[in-house]
Amino acid sequence: MQIILAIAAMLMSIPAMNALVVLNENMTLPSIFSELERWMREAEEQAQSSVSILLGNQGIGSLIVNILIVGVLAGFSEELFFRGALQRILLSCKINPHGAIWITAIVFSAFHLQFFGFFPRLILGAYFGYLFYWSKSLWLPIILHVFNNSLVVFTLWYKKLTGIPESETINHLGVDSPMQVITSIILTAFLLKCLFRYSMVSKDDAKNNIVNND
Repeated sequence: MQIILAIAAMLMSIPAMNALVVLNENMTLPSIFSELERWMREAEEQAQSSVSILLGNQGIGSLIVNILIVGVLAGFSEELFFRGALQRILLSCKINPHGAIWITAIVFSAFHLQFFGFFPRLILGAYFGYLFYWSKSLWLPIILHVFNNSLVVFTLWYKKLTGIPESETINHLGVDSPMQVITSIILTAFLLKCLFRYSMVSKDDAKNNIVNND
């Protein structure tokens, strides 16, 4: 149930996240930081170019390999490092759980060196952090991270294969529709609340089982 609710919340958040992506991409720094902005945009272009090269082949074999590398391997290894190690270390230092989650999310987003996608990735990192904190299991954020990366890989592959315009992909949902964004936020918040409550009930049940067994 936790996996179902977590995936549903991620899917419902797509329009709102797409709108945030557009806002982040259109951000500009004050003129005094023009050189910094130029460097940031060059780093962003290099990262996007690397992704395009990696996902360039349109064959089904390439799709499977990219899902295994970008989806499974990257999702698994990043969760082991950021949530499994860094977030746990911060929590062991008696840092407030919310602080540990958001600090880890900031490092996670900055690690990718894609500054004009920083805030969407920050929210995503925080989501994975809360999934780990609520469920007490690293498997839940790993599964969601793998699902998210694999969905991105499949969307880019399908777009190149069919040649469909960007406006007809899920990456465009919510970009031109404030109502879609508002609906997305409401539904995502509702599903997150359900996920949180279910996680708390699961913890209480586990504690009761331990007490009864004792």
